[in-house]
Amino acid sequence: MDSLVFTDTTLGINLSNLTWISGVLPLAPAAKLVYFYPATLRKNLVNLAAVQANPVDNLGHDIPGLADPQDQDSAEVQAQTTSIDLLYITVKREADRVAFTWATLPSRDSTGFHLYRSTRDQRGTAVQLSGQLLTGLVLEKGEFGRVIVYTPSDTTVDSDTIYYYWLIEVKADGSTDEYGPLTVYPLWEYALFLPLVKR
Repeated sequence: MDSLVFTDTTLGINLSNLTWISGVLPLAPAAKLVYFYPATLRKNLVNLAAVQANPVDNLGHDIPGLADPQDQDSAEVQAQTTSIDLLYITVKREADRVAFTWATLPSRDSTGFHLYRSTRDQRGTAVQLSGQLLTGLVLEKGEFGRVIVYTPSDTTVDSDTIYYYWLIEVKADGSTDEYGPLTVYPLWEYALFLPLVKR
């Protein structure tokens, strides 16, 4: 095949925008062409691309009676979330709650956090615990200087359940950054039995 045509209306690109990696035209049966296009995503993307080519023989001549093969495919790409610059975070499991403490440097574009929890290590199953945006307290912390400290607690826990938590930072423009999961294990009670020794 030759006369390859590639269109991607989602990204607004065609073959001239792609970088050739491998393969040659005319394309032999079962052979493949590999092209590359770098893209920076700021949000999730569902992308649709189409390709079409002209069938030719091994000398590059058109094969009469064969229509130009064409195909299209779609792909969903999840934009990677960036990590939050936490100065520190501590999680303390108690009998009736899970207590959190974390600190960040002051940032003009950060408006606060939401706390999410799940009983599975899957972000998609987590539910938001904080009804309102969590805001911190500005403190002086020695070597760190001025920091914002957050101290929420989850008081809706079962004592024998493993929980997974995510911190979601909300920016002034509505975008978010994510940190997690933080795995919190139950408080287990242990009994130590020593051997009975008689004389």
